[in-house]
Amino acid sequence: METPSEHLKEFFSRYESAFNAFDSDAIANAFADSCIITTPEDVLLVRNDGQLRTILNRITSRYKAIGVKSVKVASLTEMQLDPSHSLAKVTWDLLREDGTEIVSFDVTYLVRMTEDGSAIILLMPHNEEQRLREKGLFAPSRDARGP
Repeated sequence: METPSEHLKEFFSRYESAFNAFDSDAIANAFADSCIITTPEDVLLVRNDGQLRTILNRITSRYKAIGVKSVKVASLTEMQLDPSHSLAKVTWDLLREDGTEIVSFDVTYLVRMTEDGSAIILLMPHNEEQRLREKGLFAPSRDARGP
């Protein structure tokens, strides 16, 4: 993994802002028409319609319930696979209202970048459940992974 391109930094800055607004429609705009979301138990092929928004609403509700007031990209690295696809590894910090960290975890994304825009086509959380469990904040939910 290497230093991310400006394009990818801007993409994840917009994605972070959408999460901070807890706006499932704005978050969904970062995803392709269909995408893959992995969980420790499953691999989900999700259409970017009501199905994705339901998942995103569960994620934002889950975060609100544990006191999350904002999310922050703590680190971002990129591995360019070809001119239009990159793997992006993001470390997310979930923060309280005073800016202190609730939990930090890693997610890898496969992002397609074209002249028409960029879109997440794969979301693979690595240690979100583990980190939430370690903090006593984990409540299993089959399709509530994020950001």
